[in-house]
This record gives sequence, C-alpha cells and structure tokens, in this order.
Amino acid sequence: MEKQYSSDGRRQLKNIRKNLTDLENGKTFHMVMQADTDQLSALSSTSLWIVHNIACKNSSSLDTLLDEIHELSPGCAAALCGNDLLVYPIGGINEKEIKKKSQELSQYLKVKNHDAILLECPDLQGTKAPSYLYEISIGCIHDAQIIYPHAPYLTMQKIRFARMVRLIMQNEHLLAIYIGVMQFLEKMDPHGRPCIFLCAYYLDCCCDIMRTASMLYLHRNTVKYRIHKISTLLGYDISDSNESTNLIVACAVSRLHDAEKMSKKF
Repeated sequence: MEKQYSSDGRRQLKNIRKNLTDLENGKTFHMVMQADTDQLSALSSTSLWIVHNIACKNSSSLDTLLDEIHELSPGCAAALCGNDLLVYPIGGINEKEIKKKSQELSQYLKVKNHDAILLECPDLQGTKAPSYLYEISIGCIHDAQIIYPHAPYLTMQKIRFARMVRLIMQNEHLLAIYIGVMQFLEKMDPHGRPCIFLCAYYLDCCCDIMRTASMLYLHRNTVKYRIHKISTLLGYDISDSNESTNLIVACAVSRLHDAEKMSKKF
C-alpha cells in the first residue's frame, strides 16, 4: 500500500515527479527543495551524488554550488535533505563519465573549502528503496573517511566495506583476530612499522602496486619486494587479491580501532 501523505506532501511529490519527467525530456534546470527521507523514494535516476554536511551559510553560496554542479551535469535534479545536498544526474551518463565528474566536483569542494563529503552512489535507478540506501550511506560515512583518508570522494563500495568493518569491530572475537594480524606484523618486522605503513597505503590504493609506489615515492620494485616480505611473514601471497582480503580487512580494522582509541584520549 502506498504511504499516505498530507495534501502538501502529495503536491510536493507530484511536483518532484513532474520536474524529473521534464528533466528527462531535455530541460535543464535545478530542482532544489527541502526533502525528508520518505520523499526520496520519488526521486530516481541513473546515479546519485550526496554532498554530505554541506555548509552553505546563505542562499547565494548554495546557488554558486548549484551553478558548478549544473556545469558538471546539465539537466540534473537536486534536493536538500537537512545539511545534505542530493544531486541526481539525469540521462545516460556512463560510469567513466560519472567518475570523471565526481572527481571534478570533489576538487571543486576542496578548492572552495567546503567542509563536505562527496559520495557517489551508482545504479540508483535499480534501487527500490533510495531512502534506505541514503540512511545506510550517511550512517557509514564517518567510518569510511577514517578507513580511506586519501580518497578524493567516497563510493558505495567503500561504504559497504566500512559497514563490514564496523560489524567486525562489534564482535570482540573477530576484532582480536584482525588486530592480532597487525600486531604480528609489527612484532616480526625488524625495522618497526614499515610493513604496517605499506599495508595502509596498499589499502588506500586498492591493492594497486603502481599507485602504492607513486603515493610512497618508491620504485615499484621496492614495493614488490616489501609485499613479498609481508607475504613471507604471513604465509600467503598478498599480491593475489583473493588471498589479500584478510590483510586488507585487518588493516582497515586496525585503522578504525586506533582512531577510536585516540578519540577517547581527548
């Protein structure tokens, strides 16, 4: 049964549907409105950007941000939900183009000193409950930021991973196992923490050796050697994505665990 709304709510939902239909017919304008999470089910597109915790102090600063978003994605729809700006690119934008535009929007937010987090949610059109996706995403953003401090923007893949890590943190037995992996590496490494340091960047670079080498300003062969060294200590090849999962999860758990310990000191 469809949820019952007040007359104002029904009128608002009707306007949303009409505006999205107009947008899909090629009109290029912004639809910005105050929306609650129940009303998000009326908004759908091929993708979704969530600009979380946007601090627009006045309408002119919001208009400026919307102008920039409109440059990146003409014909988009946008809705305000509390301090979050939800942007729905309209039309057949492919994955490569979405990533490019996400990077550009993230860079714009950084340059303009917006204390905001950009989250890219692909394939929203196939999601039956956008409001549920939104609530889950917002609930995991803080953890994902800690786990991926160097990511220019967050993705749903990172959000799901952060949610899994949080569930591990809530299980004392699993937490002890994963923390034990990092403690073992620290104990076995004769040089202190280089192995753990490399693991952290390996996580940030999605297990890509070339990107890890670039971030650490090291030659790729040096990174390969250290990965081989870690593999020898652990007894499995961490350069194999199928075998490196436990180490990557352990590194993420350790990063989140250390951050929480640090926050309790202050």
